[in-house]
Amino acid sequence: MFYLLYIPSSFELQSPWLLGGWVLLMVLLLLLGAFMNLLGLAGNWLMLGVAVLNRLLVDTSLAPGYSYGLLAGLLLLALCGEGLEFMAGVLGAGKAGGSRRAMVLSVIGGMVGSMFGLTLGNAIIPILGAVIGILLGGGFGSLAGAMLGELWKGSNAERRFQVGRSAFWGRILGTLAKTMVGTLMLLLTLGGLLV
Repeated sequence: MFYLLYIPSSFELQSPWLLGGWVLLMVLLLLLGAFMNLLGLAGNWLMLGVAVLNRLLVDTSLAPGYSYGLLAGLLLLALCGEGLEFMAGVLGAGKAGGSRRAMVLSVIGGMVGSMFGLTLGNAIIPILGAVIGILLGGGFGSLAGAMLGELWKGSNAERRFQVGRSAFWGRILGTLAKTMVGTLMLLLTLGGLLV
C-alpha cells in the first residue's frame, strides 16, 4: 500500500501502478543524485532525501529494507562524503596557503568547469567522455578559480600556479571521494528496494 503516513487508512492508495511508478521515479532520482556528485552538487543529500521519503510514503511491509538503521547509515555516509570533499578542498588551495578568495573562487570555478567538461566530454565521447570531462573540467575550473583569487589578492605568478595546482588535485580527489561514498549510498538504497 502506497500512502502518506499521516493520512487515515481509509484514504490509502493500493494501486500497483502507483507503487511501480514511485519505484521508477525513485530509481531515476537516485541515479540523478549519483550523477550530481560528479558535478560537485549535493547528490548524496538527494539520495538520502529520496530514501527518507520512501520510508514515509511506502508501507513498511512492502519496503522493509528502509529501516531507521539504513537511514541513519545513509546520513552518516552523506556526512562522510561531504567531510571528505571538504577536507580535499582544504588540502587543495588551503594547504598551499591560498587566500579565502582563492578557495571560494576555486569552488565556483570547479562547478562551472565540471558543467563545461560534461558538455565538451559528452560531445567527444558519449558517457565515458562526460565523466572524464567532468573530472578534468572541475579540476581545471578549480585551478583557474584559485589562480584568479590569488591574482586578485596580488600574489606573484609562481604562487598563483602553486595554489592553483593544489586546488586542481584537491578538486579531483574530493570529487572522487564523494562519488565513491555516493556509489555506496546508491547501492544501499537500491538494495533496500530489493529486500
